[in-house]
Amino acid sequence: MSLRLFVSGAVRDSTRPKILAAFLLPYFGVTVLLATALGNTGHENLGSAPLFTQEQVLLELYAQLSFVWLVTFPLVLVAVLAATNVASHLESGTFRVLLSKPVSRWEPLVGAFIGIVIVGVLATLSGLLVGGVALYSTTGTSTLALGGSVLTLLPGTLVYALVVTTVAAAVGTLLAVVTGTRLQTALGTALIPVLFFAFMFVRFLPVGDLYTDLFLYVPDVNYHLGNVYATVHGTLGVEFTPATREAISTVSGVYDVGGVWTDPLLGGIGGSTPLAGYVPPIVSVIVVGLVAIAALAGAVYRFKRMDVP
Repeated sequence: MSLRLFVSGAVRDSTRPKILAAFLLPYFGVTVLLATALGNTGHENLGSAPLFTQEQVLLELYAQLSFVWLVTFPLVLVAVLAATNVASHLESGTFRVLLSKPVSRWEPLVGAFIGIVIVGVLATLSGLLVGGVALYSTTGTSTLALGGSVLTLLPGTLVYALVVTTVAAAVGTLLAVVTGTRLQTALGTALIPVLFFAFMFVRFLPVGDLYTDLFLYVPDVNYHLGNVYATVHGTLGVEFTPATREAISTVSGVYDVGGVWTDPLLGGIGGSTPLAGYVPPIVSVIVVGLVAIAALAGAVYRFKRMDVP
């Protein structure tokens, strides 16, 4: 019962109007701008195309938008929440008051962690819905096309968001316990989306084979999360076409698109698009899971043994 109270308290603290407004306004604003840019780039008169074509184009655009922005940017919110829900309580001494009650020492910390995950996932869900509607509106596709595109990807993308949010929240909780300061917690947790975007741009540089020769894929957060993204959707039975795989690989490097070719008669994309295979997808999934488990376990272990101010 006490854990539920700590979770509800963390959710209440995380949904204060100032925090939500500071996050949702730029989040929704940039989402609409990106959706407009994607929808207006080479997709004129898409509404008059066959339904299958509309679905495929909308699927490709939504996959890119959700992976690059809709799921990644909320990690900034997670960083802020880790600082305000955990580090700030350590700084102010609130945890000492909570621990004076007849509760287990780990409950306030785990309750805050769960509350952060809940708010982070709900914030991401709101962005996924806004992004889907914005793409649908800007591309002018039929309402029927939503079923084979946005609604097809939404469940898997939400599961992927849960995984990513859990990892970020666990890391943020650990940093909060170790540093005990809001600034260091927020900056440290925010490194996750920073590294995500940094490695994405590294692959666009004319580095030739340096990416593989220097094993840059090992610390590549973007690539490992791309493996998780592909694995989650594959597990849920979503089969990506070569065109969709090429779109996803553009922002994650997960698929080898060297064998992709364009059919001049059909105006489509075909060929072989296997996984790049730098790291087996299951290994990326295990590593990401272990990072979350280790971070949360480390936070609980240290918190149970520290002298809470």
